[in-house]
Amino acid sequence: LRHIRMCMRIAGITNPLPGLALPDDESDVEFFSIDEVKMILASTPKEARGFVAMALFGCIRPENLELLPEDTVSVENQRIRIPKGIAKDRNGHLLEKEIVPEVLWEWLELYPFKIVTWELLQKRLKRAIGRWIQDGLRHTGATYYCAVYGVNKTAQLLTHESEKLVRENYAGMIGSTSLAREFFSLSPKKIKFVDAGGVKWPSNPTLARMLKSQTALSIAAKLGCSDSALSKHCRTRGIEKPGRGFWTKKDETD
Repeated sequence: LRHIRMCMRIAGITNPLPGLALPDDESDVEFFSIDEVKMILASTPKEARGFVAMALFGCIRPENLELLPEDTVSVENQRIRIPKGIAKDRNGHLLEKEIVPEVLWEWLELYPFKIVTWELLQKRLKRAIGRWIQDGLRHTGATYYCAVYGVNKTAQLLTHESEKLVRENYAGMIGSTSLAREFFSLSPKKIKFVDAGGVKWPSNPTLARMLKSQTALSIAAKLGCSDSALSKHCRTRGIEKPGRGFWTKKDETD
């Protein structure tokens, strides 16, 4: 449905299919903490890392990235060309190194931008961090960007947002500039990528004890794997994992 709407917009229909809504269309857009961002990056498959970096640090909607020709991204010249029709204002844009954060080029140099299927990728990322991604990647990047670079540059990076909309949606949400700068220091060398063959699993009894004292998400973060990888390991080893709602009930009891 998103693709149909995008094609209709390119054809000149400004409000395509207004009566049809996707299940998550009305959900609030959220941004992610630094720890969640690390988990998202660590859980992204190698072939999709450039795609996720473009959404997260370049603040481009994943649905638009699916339509962005790969040759419009030049790491050598440090520029991204947004063709007319893909941007919301239906104007072509050129994002250059003066606007695009340096960390994005570090990602794209190692992991070139490739088009991936966003619907499938976000399901995997949802399993990794425990909540839905939606437009959270773009919103996260824009929120941290605004805290470091200000309203004007954020509006330029987003290519179609006015300064008024930036103030309403992104400004002031991150109170700490140092925290925002930490976000833009998350280069590939700072991420411990999830590798099914590279996780050093504790012994079965040790892991069973850990599961009774810590949430699966926190254990997965320490081991450098996704929550789903941890669950799969427990199933194959016959390790009992607390059921859904265990920690909620425990908190209420405590």
